[in-house]
Amino acid sequence: MINRVAAECGEPWLAHYGGKISSEWFFPKALQILREAPAVYARADRLIEAADWIVWQLTGVETRSSCTAGYKAMWSKADGFPSGDYFAALDPGFAQIVDEKMSRDVLPLGSRAGVIDERAAGWTGLQAGTPVAVANVDAHASAPAVRVTESGTFVMIMGTNMRDILLGDRPATRPGTREPGFSRRVIPPV
Repeated sequence: MINRVAAECGEPWLAHYGGKISSEWFFPKALQILREAPAVYARADRLIEAADWIVWQLTGVETRSSCTAGYKAMWSKADGFPSGDYFAALDPGFAQIVDEKMSRDVLPLGSRAGVIDERAAGWTGLQAGTPVAVANVDAHASAPAVRVTESGTFVMIMGTNMRDILLGDRPATRPGTREPGFSRRVIPPV
């Protein structure tokens, strides 16, 4: 439904995901909560990706990573999140999801999210005040880990799933596959 409505509404972000996003991503999950457990959705103060939640727990500061937002929540630096009109077309109760359940403050990769707070220092054994970067999507962390920093470099990440990442100077769209959880995107350098 999310893909169909996006196509019908001419949503520009859909092309960035090869014309189809996965049911495993942020907004499909959030819409499922709204539809199947509306009381839970209503009581939830925040909906947040796990990687961003971990950073929040470590620092006490809620942040959204450009990688998690861009990869799993249809966000782009140029356009932000999809419009409230699009979300309302999915369900009227979904129209204000970004402003009511999320945050529009999205930080780029490599940014400092905060520092380890006293509480997290106690349960991690890390020193309070240690800097913490914004979150990164697991597979995407592989590119810098293998020292991929130049445009035109292709990385294949294999594990419980597979991702192909091509580092580029500018965003580009490529056709996606029809398998859930898999798309092709060209990732601009940080």
